[in-house]
Amino acid sequence: MEIKNDTGVIYDAHYCTYIYFNKERYRKHLNLFAKYGEDVFEYYNEFISRYSVNPYEDLYLFYFYDSKNPTLMTEYLEKNFPRLDYTVQAVLKLLRDKENFKRFAYHYYLAPYEKELNIGAIIKGDLEHTSKAAVFLSSAHPEHPMQVHKFIYQFNDLIDKLIIYEEDIIQKMRSFHKKKKSVIEDIVTEFINSEEVKTIYRAHYGQSLNLSKQDYAVSFLNRYIIRCSDMIDNNVTSIVGDKFYVSPITYASYKHVTKESVAEIFANPVRNTIIKALMKGEKSVAKLARMTTYSEPHVREHVNELKAELALTVSRKDGNESYYVINVAYFKVANIILSDACNDIVDSQL
Repeated sequence: MEIKNDTGVIYDAHYCTYIYFNKERYRKHLNLFAKYGEDVFEYYNEFISRYSVNPYEDLYLFYFYDSKNPTLMTEYLEKNFPRLDYTVQAVLKLLRDKENFKRFAYHYYLAPYEKELNIGAIIKGDLEHTSKAAVFLSSAHPEHPMQVHKFIYQFNDLIDKLIIYEEDIIQKMRSFHKKKKSVIEDIVTEFINSEEVKTIYRAHYGQSLNLSKQDYAVSFLNRYIIRCSDMIDNNVTSIVGDKFYVSPITYASYKHVTKESVAEIFANPVRNTIIKALMKGEKSVAKLARMTTYSEPHVREHVNELKAELALTVSRKDGNESYYVINVAYFKVANIILSDACNDIVDSQL
């Protein structure tokens, strides 16, 4: 086992900047996993209060997060480091390759407009297509016209700023992690010994892994993360948050959840009854059947549908019998989706 300090430091350095530019979006996302009253930005606040962190506002598009897709920086790093084996020297070398980074960045942001734009021509500096690209990107980011202008017209200069900033924040984050060496070791030990984590990895890789022989990095700023790399020669690297959840359902993307799928739960009398029963605590299928007028096979069918939707999760097993609870994270997502849909209707009538 190896604790990859550089990986944890670089991940947190980037994550700190993601939070800086997208704090409320990240708060909304992280609150899906936080316990009531838990400070999702505890370590972020500790870090910025101890060190002076002032990202250049011009770097906005490198760290912009739209709640649906990874940031440009995340995509670029993970594409080039599928094993999550970051080192400071390798990351800075990657960023200094301006031509490849520019090609990747322009495709990242301009791919939706490929029918109207020639991205290759933009990369070469064609004025007509470059000006069109600026218009399209400005329409997507109307509150940041200067950042868009510099991203399109002064990309190489931005990279110079990015590297200066990265060198500074990585140095500060390395000091922060060094002060928490014993905490990092405790988090990794807890992770390795978790039976639930072993289940996650077995499901993810299709085989059992000896977790004590894998490699780890710890993130303090993304407290709920479990991010695992590609497997090479039976070895994986995992980035682990200090408050990692141990249920696989926690790491679902919930991208499948729609207002229609949520409405189906409440419109269907059987599923609605099951949810109401589980609001009072965990229940087995047999117990749910006894509490309702429905047969056990009928209840089981709807429980399986709710479990597939991720509205329910297994809390424990007693022999062959599973006990189910409501997946609160699902309903937090559902609440956002339904609220947004209702707000759109109200706003349209104002």
